[in-house]
Amino acid sequence: MTINENFQKIVELYQQGKSKDAIILIDKEMLIIPKANYSRKEGLFIIDFKKNYEIHYALNKILELNMKDAEILARKSFLLELEMNHEKAKDFANKALDISSKNKLALQTIGTIYFHNGEFEKALEYYEKILSQDKNNSTVLFCKAIALELNSKDGNNISPIFNAFNFDSLDEKSLDSLVTHIINSCGKYFPLSKANKTLESEPKNKLALKIKKLCGEDQNKTRSKIFEIYNKHVHRDPDSEGLNYFEEKISEGRTFQWIEETLANSEEGKNYWN
Repeated sequence: MTINENFQKIVELYQQGKSKDAIILIDKEMLIIPKANYSRKEGLFIIDFKKNYEIHYALNKILELNMKDAEILARKSFLLELEMNHEKAKDFANKALDISSKNKLALQTIGTIYFHNGEFEKALEYYEKILSQDKNNSTVLFCKAIALELNSKDGNNISPIFNAFNFDSLDEKSLDSLVTHIINSCGKYFPLSKANKTLESEPKNKLALKIKKLCGEDQNKTRSKIFEIYNKHVHRDPDSEGLNYFEEKISEGRTFQWIEETLANSEEGKNYWN
C-alpha cells in the first residue's frame, strides 16, 4: 500500500528534530471526535482503513527513531483504542505514562477503555487525574459526568451530571462545549428533563440553565423547519399533535428528510397533489 505524502512528511519532520510540527500534523489526521457516539461501542469510529494504515505507518516509523517519546506512544495508544484494540492500546498508554505520568492523552485513553468496559470507578480515577491538571477540559468533564450517571446506585437522584462539578468555575467556552457534548450524545429529552428537575431546587444552576437555553433555541429552529415542511407538502400549518409528534421523532434521531418523506407519502400529502 502506498503512503500519502503527508505521512512521509510527518516522519521527515520528526527526523529533522521538528517533533512539535510532526505532532501537529498527526493530530490533524487523527484527533477528530465524531458526533455519532452510539457507533463508538460498535468500533465504528474509524472506518478509513487506508488512513489508519498510514497513521500507524508514521507512528511506527517515529517509534523506530525514538521509543521513549511519550506523545507518540500516547497517540499510538489513542488510535489503537479507537480501533477497539484495548489490550495493545493500554500497553502503549502505560508506556507513555511510565515516561510522563501526567500525559493527558494516555490518561484519557485508559479512562476510555475502562469506561467502555463498564468499569466506571476506574475510569473516574483517570478522569480525575486529567481534571487535576485541566479543570476546564470539557470532553473529560462530559465523560466524568456520564460515568457518574451510569455508576449511580439511585436512579431517583438528580443526575450527577448536574451536581458533580463546580460549574461556576468553568469559563463560558468550556460550559458551552460541555453542553454540546451532552446534547450530541444523549439527545435533548434526557438532559432537558434533568435540567428542569434541577432548576426546581437550584434555579440558578449554570449547567441546567445553559441546557435549557440551548434546547429552547434548537426547539425553535426545529419547529420552524417542521412548519416549513408542512406548508411545502400539505400546504397548511401543523396542528399541535403533529408538531409534538415530529419534534419527538427529531429528538430520537429522525431527520427532516424523513419528515418530508412521511408527509409526502401520507394520505393528505398524496391527496393534495392528486
